[in-house]
Amino acid sequence: GIELQFSYDLLQTRNMLWTVYGNVAYNHNEILALYGDTEDYVDGATGLRYAVGHRFGEFTGGIFAGVDPRDGNPTWYDADGNVTKIWSDSFNHWYGKSYIADWSGGFGTNLMIGNLQVSADFSWVGDRWMWLNELFYTSNLNGSLGGARYERRLLNLWQEPGDVTDVPKAGTTFQFDDTAYSNAAFLRLKNLTISYNIPSSLFGNGAFIQGARVYAIGRNLLTFSGYRGFDPEYFANGSKGTYPGTRQYTLGVEFSF
Repeated sequence: GIELQFSYDLLQTRNMLWTVYGNVAYNHNEILALYGDTEDYVDGATGLRYAVGHRFGEFTGGIFAGVDPRDGNPTWYDADGNVTKIWSDSFNHWYGKSYIADWSGGFGTNLMIGNLQVSADFSWVGDRWMWLNELFYTSNLNGSLGGARYERRLLNLWQEPGDVTDVPKAGTTFQFDDTAYSNAAFLRLKNLTISYNIPSSLFGNGAFIQGARVYAIGRNLLTFSGYRGFDPEYFANGSKGTYPGTRQYTLGVEFSF
C-alpha cells in the first residue's frame, strides 16, 4: 500500500491565511497462503470465505439472475453458470466485492481572516461493500412476516405474466444473494467549525477575563453515498440495523483568564 498527504497555503497576507490539505491511501491485500495445505476456508462466525488468490474480506454467495416474467419467480446462476429457479446454499460465486476498501482518504480547508476562522474536514472511502441483514425485515416478500415490507422498490414487484421487474412476486422466500449487498462508498463532511476570537482589548486592561472565543461546530452534516443501509461509515462485513452516526451541533464559548 501507499499513503500520501499534502498541505498548501493558497493565500497568505498580513490578516489572512487560507490553507488546504488532504491525504489519500491505497492498500490492497491478497491471501497468499492459509494454514497447512488449506486452499479454501469458511469462517463459521462471520460467513466470510477465505481462499488463496482472493482478497481478505471478499464476499461469495448466490448471484441473482433476474425474475422470470412468466411466473414472477426469482432465478439464480448455479455453479456451472446456468440459470435456475432452485436456490442452494452451496452457491459460492466470488463477487469481487470486499468490505475493505482499497482507497480511502480525506481533505479539508482552513481559512483565517483576522479573528474569524472557518475550517471544514471531509472524509471518503472508495468502493467497499456491506451485507444488509436488515433487508430480511424491510424487503421480505414472504407473507408470513406480516407488515415487514418497507422498501420503496417493492412497489415494482411482479404482479402478472409479462411484468418485467427485478422484484419477485409476493410470497417469495427471501434469499441472501448478491442483491443483499450494497456499495458503502461515501463522501462525508465530518466537521465544520466557525469561530471568532474576541479581542482582549474589549475587556480592558487588567480585566479578570483576558479573552474569549465563540464557536459553532457541526459534525456529520452531509453524506453523499448510494448505500442502502443506515450508515456507510459503519465498518464491518455486514450491517444488522446498527444505529447510524448522528448529526451533531455544538455552540460554545471559551474564556481566557
